[in-house]
Amino acid sequence: MTLSIVAIVIACFFAMNIGASGTAAAMGPAYGSGAIPKKRVAMLLVGAFAFLGALSGGEVVRTIGSGIIPTSIVDVEVVIIILAAACLSLFIANLLGIPLSTSEVVVGAIVGAGIAYQALFFNSLLVIVSFWVIVPVVAFLLAFVFGHLVKRLENKYPMLNGKGKWRKP
Repeated sequence: MTLSIVAIVIACFFAMNIGASGTAAAMGPAYGSGAIPKKRVAMLLVGAFAFLGALSGGEVVRTIGSGIIPTSIVDVEVVIIILAAACLSLFIANLLGIPLSTSEVVVGAIVGAGIAYQALFFNSLLVIVSFWVIVPVVAFLLAFVFGHLVKRLENKYPMLNGKGKWRKP
């Protein structure tokens, strides 16, 4: 019972750190550019949509819960180790102002436990890490293409020219 309470306390502190990191990543650009002018509105939007996202994250839960290490080695003690390692990593990154993916720190902690117990599904890990490399590159390329498209449209149709904070005088 005591270990379960420790796990719940660590999970709650972890959730707070997820909120800090996730809110910054999700709303930083919109708030910083002035598209969402009030910080409170940005935080309420993140809270509402984070809740909705949590309801639909079953596949990620399945992968993290049983796709990286065998469930046979996972008990309350191992969960506490994984949660504490991931939570501490994210907390330190938040203090330093470094944006980190919650999934990456959790997977890293799970992999650490898997290596310690010599039980790791390496093929699954390879797929996950491959996506960590591919998806940011795709996001960069999409943003680059959309940025050029918007610039062309603004040049062709001057009335579309934005007046946001990010515009240089």
